[in-house]
Amino acid sequence: MGFSSFCVGSRRSGSEGARAFQARFNKTFETRLRVDPNDGMLVVKTIAYSSSRLRLAHLRASSYTMSLMPGQPVPTGMKQFVATFQTQGTSNVRQDGREARAVPGDLFVLDACRPFQVETSVASLQSVFIPSDIVREAFPGVDSCTAVALPTQSGVGRIARVAFEELFDPASEADEDGLARIASTLPHVLAVAFGPHLQSRPLTSRDDHHRERIKDFVRRNLRDPRLNTSFIAKEVGLSLRRLHELFVAEPETVMRWIRAERLRRISDELADPALAERPIANIAYDWGFRQPSHFSRSFRTEYGVSPRIVRAGIRLAQPQNSRHRIARPCLNDRPSRNAGDALGFNNLGMSRLHDCTAQQCNEAKRPQHAFEG
Repeated sequence: MGFSSFCVGSRRSGSEGARAFQARFNKTFETRLRVDPNDGMLVVKTIAYSSSRLRLAHLRASSYTMSLMPGQPVPTGMKQFVATFQTQGTSNVRQDGREARAVPGDLFVLDACRPFQVETSVASLQSVFIPSDIVREAFPGVDSCTAVALPTQSGVGRIARVAFEELFDPASEADEDGLARIASTLPHVLAVAFGPHLQSRPLTSRDDHHRERIKDFVRRNLRDPRLNTSFIAKEVGLSLRRLHELFVAEPETVMRWIRAERLRRISDELADPALAERPIANIAYDWGFRQPSHFSRSFRTEYGVSPRIVRAGIRLAQPQNSRHRIARPCLNDRPSRNAGDALGFNNLGMSRLHDCTAQQCNEAKRPQHAFEG
C-alpha cells in the first residue's frame, strides 16, 4: 500500500507551520479544518492514506487546537464523520453542546462539516474518515454521540478498538481491499459500541421523547409533498393540537423547521458538482417546493442570496477540464454568506506530500510500515 507522510518541524514559525500542515491535511482528506498551535510552535507528523475506498490518518503532534473553518456548504457526497482513537496524550472534544475528555484507549466521533473543537496535549491519534450518508444509514443515532469519549478497554467498546487495531497495525497482512472492508464495517461497529450511551441518555420529559419521534419522522420523509402538520400528527399518533404544543418552546414552529431542513438539503445539492446541470426548479420540486417563486423567496430569506448565485459560484469554483473532484468548503450548519475557496483533490490515489524537515523526511523514507511507532 502506498502511504504518504507530511510533517511540520521547528524550522517554521508556529503560524507558518500550522498553515502549511492545515493546507496539506485539508487537501488530502477533503476537509475544511483549522489548526492552531497551543504553545506557539507546531511539531507534527501525519501518516496518511487516502483513496476512493479508504481514508486513514495517524497524527503525532505537539499541543494544538483543531476546529471547523467557515465556508460554503459541502456537497452531500463529500460530507464526512471522523472516528478517532486516542493512543497517547489527551484531547478535549466539543460538538453539539457536549464536551468530553478523551484519554488513551478512548474513542470519539465528530461530524467534520459542523462546528467542533479538539484541543490536545502532546498526543497521538488515529482517525478514519467515513462518508456521512454511510454512517447515518448504519448508525442513525450518531448525532447524539458526537463529542462523547467511549472507553474501549472492555465491554462493547472493545469491538471498535479491535477494528482500529487491525486498520493501523504495522504487522497487518491485509491489503487495501481487506482494510477497506474492515473500514466499511466501522459504522455498524460504532452503532453497537455507542448503543449503551444512546440507551442511557436522559430525556427530561415525555415531551422530549415525542419531539425526537416527530423530527426523526420528518427527516425520513422530507421529500414527501404531503408533509404538513396534519399528516405528521396522524403518522406519529398524536393530535394536531398536541403536535403544535410540543414545538411552543422550540426556536421555530414545526413547519418553519421543516422548511429550513428542506432548504439545507437543497443547498447541499446546489453545491454538488455532479448535479451542476440539473435545473434548480427540479431540485426544489424534489424537496417539496411546488412553487418556484415561493422557493426563491424562502431561499433568499434563509441564506441572504438567491439559489442562482449559489449555483453560479459553484460552477466558477470548478475547473472546466478537471477530472478530479472538487472538495467544497464545510458549513457551520447552514451555508455561510461568504464564499470560501475550493480545494482540489487528487482522486487517483495518494498525493505525494513532502513538507518535512531533513530529519523527519529521512525517517519517513525508511523502509518500514507507515504506522510503525
